[in-house]
Formats: sequence, structure tokens, C-alpha cells
Amino acid sequence: MFEDAFKQEKMETAKAELKERLRVYRSLDDQIREINKTVYDLREKRKMVELEMADYLKSPHFSNVGVLQIENDSSYIRVQRPGTYLKPWSLSKRDLQNYIDHYFENAGQRANRKDCFEFIIQQQKANAVETDFKFVRTIPTENVESE
Repeated sequence: MFEDAFKQEKMETAKAELKERLRVYRSLDDQIREINKTVYDLREKRKMVELEMADYLKSPHFSNVGVLQIENDSSYIRVQRPGTYLKPWSLSKRDLQNYIDHYFENAGQRANRKDCFEFIIQQQKANAVETDFKFVRTIPTENVESE
């Protein structure tokens, strides 16, 4: 009987501690959600500024600008122009199979792994050429790029 009461007390203590952990978790999760909303809003605002900067940089007067120095600190923004860089890419199983099929349909007897690999890379590169401006801020003291 004493053991049952002890087990019951231990279980009640564990339940109370778990409830407290749940409250802490909820509080932290609520804070993270609020911060994420703020980050989302800031990213949207930054995107609008990037679009405005891109409008300026489309002008022939700024056609040779590749880096924008920021006053009052040592950071700068690297400008990547449309058509001059590749966006990150991945390949679905279906697309991979389509590329392989296309390669072997046209390669005939000269088909090999290396050429197939290069064919796939070249096909993807053609689809991965970025059509928008991209701005990458670099803070030299931290040696960190932010996008």
C-alpha cells in the first residue's frame, strides 16, 4: 500500500513537471512563430527594395556596376545580373529518366556514361539560367554572405 501511494505521488509529480514543460514549449513555440512572421515581413520588404534596385541597375548608366559599396560599414552587395549566373537546381526522377532516354535515343553506338552525364548537366544548365537580378550582401568582418 505504501508502494502504491509512493508510485501515485511520483506519477502526479511527473504529470505536473510534464505540464510545466508543455507550457514552456508552448511559450517558446509562440515566440518562434511571432519571430517567423516578422522575418517573413522583413524578407518581403527586402524583396521590394531589391526590385527597386534592379530597376535602377537596368539603366545603361549602371550597366557596369557589379558591386555596391555600403556607406558607414565595410559591407557590400554583389550584383548578379540576369543571364549571368545559374540558380540552384535539382532533378526529379522523371526528368532524369527523360534526359537519359533522350540521350540514348540520339547517341546511338557512341553512347557512354561520361557523355550522358555531361548531356544531362548541359540540359539542366540551359534551364537554370537565372532571369532576375540577385543581390548578395557580404560583411567582410564576419566573412558571411546573406541572401
